[in-house]
Amino acid sequence: MGFTEMTPVQASTIPHFLKNKDVVVEAVTGSGKTLAFLIPLLERLSKVSIADVKRGDVLALIISPTRFFVSEKNRNNSSGSWPVKSSAF
Repeated sequence: MGFTEMTPVQASTIPHFLKNKDVVVEAVTGSGKTLAFLIPLLERLSKVSIADVKRGDVLALIISPTRFFVSEKNRNNSSGSWPVKSSAF
């Protein structure tokens, strides 16, 4: 992705996420909130043994506050590079 350092939001939250702590963040658009929770999530998922995953298992659930946010995440995964299903209700 080309990032060389964390944003202040990421630097203050990622250590808590990695320790399985709850985190609440309020910050402006572009401050790095999405990667602040995705980086620890991907780190945790990278440690899952594929042999232990069964069809239909849910490894992560991300609840989005808006349909727009879901559509943005779908657009960012338009290549299908992530085995992700997302829905907006």
